[in-house]
Amino acid sequence: MVVDFQQDQNQEKHVSLESGKTLLAHGPHVLHEYVSTKLEAALGRALPQMEMRFSNLSISADITVVEEDSSKTELPTLLNTIKKSFVTSKTHQARKEILKNLSGSFKPGTITLLLGQPGSGKSSLMKILSGRFPTAKNITIEGDITAIPIASEERASYYRERASQTYNAFWYFMGSTVAELPYVFTESLLFTVIFYPMVGFTGFGTAVLFWINLSLLVLLMTYMGQMFAYALPSAEVAAIFGVLLNSIFFLFMGFSPPANAIPSGYEWLYKITPQRFPLSIAVSLVFSDCDELPTWNETLGQYENIGSQLGCQPLANSPIEVGRTTVKQFTESVYKMKHDDIGSFFVIIIAYIVGFRILGALALRYINHQKR
Repeated sequence: MVVDFQQDQNQEKHVSLESGKTLLAHGPHVLHEYVSTKLEAALGRALPQMEMRFSNLSISADITVVEEDSSKTELPTLLNTIKKSFVTSKTHQARKEILKNLSGSFKPGTITLLLGQPGSGKSSLMKILSGRFPTAKNITIEGDITAIPIASEERASYYRERASQTYNAFWYFMGSTVAELPYVFTESLLFTVIFYPMVGFTGFGTAVLFWINLSLLVLLMTYMGQMFAYALPSAEVAAIFGVLLNSIFFLFMGFSPPANAIPSGYEWLYKITPQRFPLSIAVSLVFSDCDELPTWNETLGQYENIGSQLGCQPLANSPIEVGRTTVKQFTESVYKMKHDDIGSFFVIIIAYIVGFRILGALALRYINHQKR
């Protein structure tokens, strides 16, 4: 028996009822629409629903795992990227369990019941049933490369060396501090050399300050991550705590929402956010830099004596409530990122870095996660 089925795109499809294979010859969507629009209408009533039950269901897949020599080779640096382009990493096959000992039942039009231990794959199965599982794509494993897991992994060797009284905690702390400096400043320099002229920024002195500020920002985030790794019991807990704290800081760093729109009750949080100081320096170096503001000529209805610096330029398409203003005035009034604060903000950033290192050293010295 062959049934003609007309789709919306005016393309004729044939649904054959001879076997299960022919029923799904054009995919499940064609069959489902045929049943709902043609078959049930011909029968005069809805078809009975089938309930499916399963017990201890397990699904696994063989995936290719890329082996790295060390954790440092995983960092997305320019040197590592070049090496990976010419040198093939070692690979091996591993079995990934997608579903493990999962039991449940489901029936169309009812709530699906799934039973299983945490990590058994209940969420993956629900995605498969709802059609949101990326079955057409390869399985990939992704992760954030941060200072937290690296510092957490190094704690095991640190505890062994401390137990054998090889060296004091202070020298381990000094080594982890100094080791970041050449890498951070070199990588920030490469980024600045490419990024700064690419976006149209000018001025060698401003570029140097931009590079130093970016380097201090990376050091600030790195040392803060190391402090969490030393103070908290595992990399997972430190990562969760770091994400929570950084999410709050990013919200109150003065960009979105802008500083002048932050409620007065949260202004204290805005003032203590560490990331707002390097952000303010980076923005004010370019957009708040103007030696002499232009003057407005009421007769001509335009600005006069406009300097070449970006901060001196009139702000185009400014909001009605703002009125006519320059880039410098708008940046300093709305975002409170002032060019005069650059020097003091550099001092504050260094103070935050020193503070995070002191807290990290104290956590490293007095908190031992081997004790339960």
